[in-house]
Amino acid sequence: MTEPPAIGVPTVRDTPPGIREWVCFPGAWALVGFGITCLVVGSSRVMAVGGYCAQGGPYEVAVACPTGSTGPVFAALPAVALAVLVGIFGARGFGVPVHGYFWSALFGAQGIAFFVAAAAHAGPTTGWIICGVVFVLVALLPAPLLAIGWPRAFFGRRRLDGRAVDHYGLPLPDAVVIGSAWAVSTAAGATLALWWIG
Repeated sequence: MTEPPAIGVPTVRDTPPGIREWVCFPGAWALVGFGITCLVVGSSRVMAVGGYCAQGGPYEVAVACPTGSTGPVFAALPAVALAVLVGIFGARGFGVPVHGYFWSALFGAQGIAFFVAAAAHAGPTTGWIICGVVFVLVALLPAPLLAIGWPRAFFGRRRLDGRAVDHYGLPLPDAVVIGSAWAVSTAAGATLALWWIG
């Protein structure tokens, strides 16, 4: 049986974030930005040709997959799954928690892609709209849990000085630094995905 830490001995949550946390928190969000951009762009290209396609094999392909659609779609989910692992085990409670948002980000982005496809499609669009509504509703499922966890659910468990957000609050400069790191890293991941897809 492990002994609890002695009084006055710092734990992970009492120490300021180190290099590991500063690399893993933005790195996880860069992976999320990369994965979601890949999913939306790749699936939007498939939706542009009717929502289904195929390539290769011994049969005659009726609708060939557009260039830049299959690779990004297959890269999306592993990137987001890796982001969740990096966020949980690498960031260790510092920064915006990936595991609190990946579900909403994946389903919400795909729901918006369905709405965009419905707006751009010349034929019947009821199926695209129904899919969009369902995906957006599924994306909103965790919202009540995130609201309960304020501010920890939005900025992480630890401040820049390592103290717990729940007990000591979150100073505005800390919120600005954490929020900026989140926005820049997510945008960098999305930009990298757009460059890779071409």
